[in-house]
Amino acid sequence: MILYEKVYVNLKNKIICGILPAGSQLPSRAKLCEEFNTSEKTVRRSLELLAQEGLIATQKRKRPIIIYQSMQKTSQLALKQADAIAAVDALRTGVLLCYPLIDQGLKLCQDADWAYLRTIIVSMETVSKERFWQLSNQFWRYLIARNGNELMLRVVDSLGFSELESLHSDAAIRETYRRQLTLFLKTVKNGGDPASVKFDDMSAVYGLDNDAEVPPYQVKPDSIFCVGCADLEQKVRKSEERYSSICVDILGRIAIGQYPKGSRLPSHKELQSIYGVSIDTTLKAIKELQVLGALKAAPHSGIEVMMDLDELKQAPIKPELIAGNIRLLLDSLELLALSVEGVAASVVSAVLPDDCLKLQRELETAWHDPFDHRFIAGILLQFIIDHIQYETLKTIYVMIRKNFIVGRRLPGFISKEKSQPEYEIYKLCMKASAALEKGERDQFAVQTAHLFQLIHLQIIRECSQLNYLEAAMNYYDAAKLWQ
Repeated sequence: MILYEKVYVNLKNKIICGILPAGSQLPSRAKLCEEFNTSEKTVRRSLELLAQEGLIATQKRKRPIIIYQSMQKTSQLALKQADAIAAVDALRTGVLLCYPLIDQGLKLCQDADWAYLRTIIVSMETVSKERFWQLSNQFWRYLIARNGNELMLRVVDSLGFSELESLHSDAAIRETYRRQLTLFLKTVKNGGDPASVKFDDMSAVYGLDNDAEVPPYQVKPDSIFCVGCADLEQKVRKSEERYSSICVDILGRIAIGQYPKGSRLPSHKELQSIYGVSIDTTLKAIKELQVLGALKAAPHSGIEVMMDLDELKQAPIKPELIAGNIRLLLDSLELLALSVEGVAASVVSAVLPDDCLKLQRELETAWHDPFDHRFIAGILLQFIIDHIQYETLKTIYVMIRKNFIVGRRLPGFISKEKSQPEYEIYKLCMKASAALEKGERDQFAVQTAHLFQLIHLQIIRECSQLNYLEAAMNYYDAAKLWQ
């Protein structure tokens, strides 16, 4: 991750979760430079990004002021009515994604975390209604952040739940919820089952207890609750990821022979269409690969491939290019491994018998292909994506699959030889497919979850063997996501 993005992400997390509340000032540039051990230029760029996103207001000779509020009360004229279909789609996606992430976050909590969560609950006792629900969001977001997975946090933040305003909550409702939250924290801290603590139905609090065709929300015009998930991937992905993932994907396609040595890549215009990016992004990616020696580009001559797999394996690929994409791969697989059981179970009702037979044929064909056997789990994942009912969830899973496929195409991972772990993955894919064909919903979900947990662990081992792991895990400071 570029240094200014590290500073930006760290400050953004503190603002969104309330550690830096609205109305407070950021530290001076000098103190930020000292805290992050970086230059004033880097800090200035980070502050520009925060200002562009509407999180801070800057003035000459004054420290930036936090203007972000999770319950948007300002600029009412700029707000728009939420769309019913988009809102329900995002909320149901949130249920399938957030519950397992919160559960895993709870398992990672230590004494300092329990103390901080307790402080949040105590603070909820004497605050306004708006601040009460902000603190509630802060509580649950902290548990997701506790996973130390930046992609996970970006995905959840992109769902826009912090924009929703509680509409109907009197003091009695809030106190009941606070007591239930207190019991929840005490139960899980003492090793109890989180599911044993029952919360009252909060539908009425958020205006979701009726059959109204229009949700009672005013949200920002670009909110997912207003426009749906059309540009969700662009919101989640950082600019650096867009260009670096193109570099790695092209290297991977060269490695598997899709772009053989001496062949020509698609034109810049075609690459823009393939990857959904601007000309500046494709130019930057191609220039990076020219410096590496993998490509040669000249006006009116196209973009020529200059290396094969063996040469790529010896090429001096930038460590940060590998580290960033490996960390993205690992973060994606962790998010997938934690959430896929519930998602897989939710798609079973939409699967037809012929779909199962087609899946089995595709798995068998891929297994016998010299390169595609490496991506066989991607076929099962695509099958799940094709049957997901919620567009927001489908968009997130499409992005996860892209990260999985692109990351696995790094030259160090590519081999025509089948390994024993890959055979185990193939068997698990076929087991999951067989359970699906028999209509065994729970077994299909369990087998699928086990598959991606196994792949996550396998890739961690492979990264360690290839000396990728340390750089990937140091790509960003995971602890700063919640500390």
